[in-house]
Amino acid sequence: MSELDNRIARLHEVVTRQGMNLAPVVVLGMHRSGTTMLAKLLETAGVYMGDRLSGNYEPRLFQDANRQIFDYFDASWLSPDRLPGAMELHRGFGGLTSEIARRLIEDFVPSFCNASERYSASWGFKDPRTSVTAGLFLRLFPDAKAVFIHRNGEDVAASVLKRELRIRSKFPAGSGVLFEPPAAVLSRAVRAWEIYNDRALAMLSYFREHATLRYEDVVASPERLLPRAFEKVGVDISGPTIQSAGISAERIGGGAEFAEHFVSVREHLARSPVREALDKG
Repeated sequence: MSELDNRIARLHEVVTRQGMNLAPVVVLGMHRSGTTMLAKLLETAGVYMGDRLSGNYEPRLFQDANRQIFDYFDASWLSPDRLPGAMELHRGFGGLTSEIARRLIEDFVPSFCNASERYSASWGFKDPRTSVTAGLFLRLFPDAKAVFIHRNGEDVAASVLKRELRIRSKFPAGSGVLFEPPAAVLSRAVRAWEIYNDRALAMLSYFREHATLRYEDVVASPERLLPRAFEKVGVDISGPTIQSAGISAERIGGGAEFAEHFVSVREHLARSPVREALDKG
């Protein structure tokens, strides 16, 4: 038995000792695509989504694990190009996978769990970067299930730019902090959108169960679509629960001064094979 196999077995012991199963529900999707909305709905439906959550409903443990993977390949959330393909990450890089397993073994209880909580057997986690690193996590949890959500690429790029401008507003003029031109931010956002969605699509069939949702459809008809999608991954959610969530589309707004930059975004997306694959799905 290899060191990796030993660590995977120990990780499974740690998880089951908390009364949790070995089939986490993993939320996949590019940043700014509705993944936080899904994570909150899953928890409302009885899926434990972890303790020590960030403002975007991401458990610190899996954030740190994904950062470690991205750092290993000198990548970042908006520049994931350097990461290997989905199946390459799944089949290779045993040393890296073993280190991630070790991190989860050591930190699962103190970081992901809360001693005051009462856990359900069903649990999951959300970090959009898992769309790119899913191959590695499937090696650790081969019975994992996935809910994948995708959103119009132009709107995602606009939302990323909106976030960037909000960050910039916190730095006064003359602060010396350098920022990318808006056109460069949009270009990287569209490329990241392609990579996240392409990798998620490539790995979906390797999950034990999976469901796919389109953000625009969910915000238009949540009570019709969510119960059917969640049922595919063994989660029951009621109409009243969905109603109480108050689902609404993000208002992007503003940014008219950058309108000319979106011309190239639209042109790129018009010929994107990833967009075509998502539309067919």
